[in-house]
Amino acid sequence: MMRIRPAVAAVIVGAAVMATPAVATAAYPGSNGRIVFEQGGFIYSIRQDGSDRRQLTADTRSRSPRWSPDGRSIVFHRAGDIWVMKPDGSAAHQVTSGPANDSNPSWSPDGGQVVFSRTTDGTAAGRSLCVAAAAGGAAHLLTARSDGCAVEPTWSATGRYVVYWDECASGVDSGGDAIRKVDTRTGRISDVVGVVGLAQPDGRIRFHGTGPDVTADGRSVVFTAATLSDSCGVAIADLSGGGFRFLSAPIDCGVFLSDDPAVSPDGKQVVYTAGNENPQLDLVRTNGSQQCCHPIYERGTSDFPTRPDWQPRADSGSPPAPAAIRPWPRGAPDRVDRRAER
Repeated sequence: MMRIRPAVAAVIVGAAVMATPAVATAAYPGSNGRIVFEQGGFIYSIRQDGSDRRQLTADTRSRSPRWSPDGRSIVFHRAGDIWVMKPDGSAAHQVTSGPANDSNPSWSPDGGQVVFSRTTDGTAAGRSLCVAAAAGGAAHLLTARSDGCAVEPTWSATGRYVVYWDECASGVDSGGDAIRKVDTRTGRISDVVGVVGLAQPDGRIRFHGTGPDVTADGRSVVFTAATLSDSCGVAIADLSGGGFRFLSAPIDCGVFLSDDPAVSPDGKQVVYTAGNENPQLDLVRTNGSQQCCHPIYERGTSDFPTRPDWQPRADSGSPPAPAAIRPWPRGAPDRVDRRAER
């Protein structure tokens, strides 16, 4: 579930995962285009300096926008189904339909498929990752039952892994949060940041929820991390949890948001949801040279701009071919390896 955080002015931000789950983002290589995000139930896009805001949807049930690898389409979820629209919001059409609740879509590297989180019983524990053709059609399971409470999937640009947030990684009843990855070639699941976090010289760091993002080279993941003293910031680590470092200066988790990080297509910047009584989108650099306070978008409202995603411009070449995907039936053997892959 997306965390509810008290802000300085007692602004309450958050919602149950079944109502408005946050979204992970996936960076695809290219030059940096527009940034799409959700605010107040509508989907907008802006230039990377925060100017030229355009409203793309009129339906307040439209959420979790994601750019396609070629930057020519946006996938999102609306009222429990997956939809696709053009960059200007036109030509919206459904990808999935039916009684299941589908959310958090992410594109495959070739743009031909989408992966998303689905539940058929209305519970977080009932969520699993599914894959469907972007043009529509039947969906199949990406993982076995052991994917836990799977939300926020993000497909790496290499096609090898789908990284996701497991809301109950150490068991449905314990509610532990972890970042995990599925090897799309084998179905194997392993931890990136386990429920116990990552051991660091200054103390253990834990994953603090909201959607993780994989960098355009497919080697690293950015996410919200928290210290033992409950200070939160945007952080980066490799896909085995090594090489951890903060990209934004950690600030009290209950006061200032550091959520929903999205890496730019050129790999040099990260945009994320920040602020307290002044909701905003901020930028930090992946080289660590700019760790604080570079807002690009503030709109003078209590509605936070959330779930940002960065448009890749197609002038930098074609995305790589995806790894082979195969369905994993519910009765398949448990393929989980909770040790990080080395």
